[in-house]
This record gives sequence, C-alpha cells and structure tokens, in this order.
Amino acid sequence: YGAIGTVINCNFTNNSANMGGAIHSICPGNVTDCNFVDNAATGNNSVGGAVCFENSGYVENCNFVNNTAYSGGGAVYFWGSGNVTNCNFVNNTAGYGGAVYFDENGNVTNCNFVNNTANEYGGAIFFNQYSYGIVINCNFVDNKATIGKGGALYFADKGIVSNSIFINNTADEGGAIEMMSGNVTYCNFINNTAYSDGGAIWGCDNVENCNFTSNSAPNGNGGAN
Repeated sequence: YGAIGTVINCNFTNNSANMGGAIHSICPGNVTDCNFVDNAATGNNSVGGAVCFENSGYVENCNFVNNTAYSGGGAVYFWGSGNVTNCNFVNNTAGYGGAVYFDENGNVTNCNFVNNTANEYGGAIFFNQYSYGIVINCNFVDNKATIGKGGALYFADKGIVSNSIFINNTADEGGAIEMMSGNVTYCNFINNTAYSDGGAIWGCDNVENCNFTSNSAPNGNGGAN
C-alpha cells in the first residue's frame, strides 16, 4: 500500500499478455522515456496493448508503435485517472481508444497521434462515461474509428480540447471529435470525414476560435459541425 511503480528509459518489443502487453501496474505508476513496439494484449477482454494501469498513471516522453489490444487502449489503458505528456502514438489499434483509453479523468498534453485505429469509438483516444477529459497542444493525423464515432477523440461525457490540429481523421460520426458536452477552442480541422454526421465535430457545447477546411459528411449533416 502507498507504493508507486516507476519505469524509466526502457525498451519493450513484441511482448504479450491479457492485460498490459508489456506492463501491468496494480499501484499508481509512472512510465518515462520508454519505447513500446509490437506489444499486444490478447484475449476477448484484453486491455492496454503496451501498458495497463489498474490505478492512476502518468506517462511521459514515450513512443508507442504498432501496439494492439482487442478491447480497449491499443497502447495505454487507465482504470484510474491518467496523464499523458510529450508522447508519440503511431499505428496502434483497439476496439475502443486505438491509442489510449481513460476509464476515469484524463489529461493529454503535447502528444502526436498518427494512424491509430479503433474498431468502435475513439480512433486515437477514448474517454469513458463519467470521466472528464482534457486534450491540449496535440496533433491528430490519419486516425479512424472504423465503424463507430470520434475518428480522433471520443468523449462519452465532458471534455475540453484546445490548441490542437486534426488532419485526415475519419469515423462514421464525428470525423475528428465526438463529445457529449464540453468546449473546443483554438483548433484547426483539415480534411476530416464522417460518413454520417459531423465531418469534423459532432456534439459539444461551444466551439470558439477554430478553423475548418475541407471537412465533409457525405451521407449526413454538418460537414464541419
């Protein structure tokens, strides 16, 4: 009790488990300056292709490439609250949250998400119901929710997105973002697509000081929002 697990400056390649293909932490944990490549959480209910936190967690200055989870969090899964800072996520896949899944409150800052895929919701990041999500100064390029919602981001509850860029993200609904409630400010949306509604954004309460260019909803409503 009261312990904090710390992993610093390590490389994890081609590891697998049911929860946390490379790391599974049952206590609060910190992962810093690590690389995770080709790790997998296997099994029908598997979560956290690279890292699974059963408690709160903090991830900083890490790279996640080609990690997979059948259920949630292709790279990282947080059962408790979580923070992700200065990380890169490339080609990760899961059912929900192609790169990152937050079951409780989450903060993501100064990160890049490229070509991550969720079969259902949140091509890059999924924030679960009753969670509060904050995303600031991030780039989202070529992420997709294959048959679901939120090509880059999905908020099942409240969220804030600010100073971020969304390019070429796709989903059935909410090409870049789907948000039940919250604010989107000072963001750029370019060439995002929703096959039904909300080419760039579906939902949210307020959109302020954003730029929308060449977004589309070819079979639905609201090419931009």
